[in-house]
Amino acid sequence: MHCKANYPARKATSDLDVEVERHIDDAGYMAILAETLARLEDLVLEPDLVLYDAGVDVHADDRLGLLGLSYDGIRARDAAVLRHYRCRGIPVATVIGGGYGIDLDEVAFRHSLVFHAALAEYARAPASMAADPHQLALNGATEKLMPLIDAGTVSVSSIKQGGMFNGQTLLHCAASRGHAACVQGLLQRGAAAGTRNSTGKTAAQVAAEKGHHALAALLQSAGGSAPVSMPPAPPTLSPPIALAMALVAQSLAPVLKSLVRKPPR
Repeated sequence: MHCKANYPARKATSDLDVEVERHIDDAGYMAILAETLARLEDLVLEPDLVLYDAGVDVHADDRLGLLGLSYDGIRARDAAVLRHYRCRGIPVATVIGGGYGIDLDEVAFRHSLVFHAALAEYARAPASMAADPHQLALNGATEKLMPLIDAGTVSVSSIKQGGMFNGQTLLHCAASRGHAACVQGLLQRGAAAGTRNSTGKTAAQVAAEKGHHALAALLQSAGGSAPVSMPPAPPTLSPPIALAMALVAQSLAPVLKSLVRKPPR
């Protein structure tokens, strides 16, 4: 999300570019942010990590930002982004960005807002995160999901319609994060390993793509029909090369230790 009227005139093209009008206020910005977060769910089904650039040049008093958010607006923006992904069990790495002004203390205060928002958000009890069975599978919450299936509250063959889990089975969600216990529990309760998701992939293929190759092999043996490509074994170093590398590492160790001990000049 960026100001339509701001530098540069010709902006780079991303997978999703959202332009906002000059001097937009808190309410207008938050409405567009909510729409953008929903669009991102369709664009990226299950990110492993979200990188959040918490720019504060959106503030009304910023010298270059051209937008009109207040301090409360920045707080609301940061909280909305962090909560959106926390409730989905997706980690967020946030960095400060933007922020231009003569009063450096004021700019630093703006930058501090995202850290206060993160502290408040992640200090919350995580109980609210796990109502959706597909979210439970994604989080590997076996002890919460299996009783729901055993009680008949949730179907082991449930396929999500809409939202970030659209077209995914519980097995796909658990396999994508490598939750072996959850996958085994679902298979024991009759989950079909050969079911394909909305992109035509079995849970075995999803697990393999995410690097969970032992789990992918288990799913394939349970009926995942599509072959799963395993990565080649890493090359084995010959004894002379291995010895040379060990000697180099040993000779560098004192140098590295001395650099760590010395304070920067």
